[in-house]
Amino acid sequence: MNGDVAVGLIGLGGALLGAAGAVVGGWVQQWQLAKNAASERREQRALAAGDEALLQLVHLVRELQMAQMTRSAGSDTDHVGDLIRRFGRDAETALLRLPGAADLRERMAAIFICLNAYEGPPCTNGLLDLICTEGAAEDQRGREFQWALFWADRGVEVLGAFLRGEKLPTPDSAEHTASLGTLVPNGSLAEAS
Repeated sequence: MNGDVAVGLIGLGGALLGAAGAVVGGWVQQWQLAKNAASERREQRALAAGDEALLQLVHLVRELQMAQMTRSAGSDTDHVGDLIRRFGRDAETALLRLPGAADLRERMAAIFICLNAYEGPPCTNGLLDLICTEGAAEDQRGREFQWALFWADRGVEVLGAFLRGEKLPTPDSAEHTASLGTLVPNGSLAEAS
């Protein structure tokens, strides 16, 4: 074989190898960009869902506080259960769109179960006493307000930590007690079997 032909074949081989490298490099870069874009979309969906759920719970806390003040002034507060169901349902629905974060969803599911047990008596095993300690209301309706405010505030605290990228707060004794059982239809807490 002639030396010129050998040099030409080596040059052609190098050109083909360079072109193949460029194609593979372009493909890898596109794949990485698509992967990063998908991850970013997932993170944005998580933040949007968490923001919406947090907003609903903050609205619920404010509405409960206003209803509690209205009650103190002697007005009717029968709409509180409806407020809890509406804002709680909207917050739960927002969290259904949350990708990943199974620990947050599990934690919030327990909080929503307890929050939705507003009309009660919420618990008969002493959990209400753990929650309603400071300035405890004498009547059942006042204790129910404290119950609902406690769980709505807890939801705000947990979601806030998630959205800030912090570790979720450790469950305190009331939340731990609630997580050991299951709420039954009359609102009481029964030990899980």
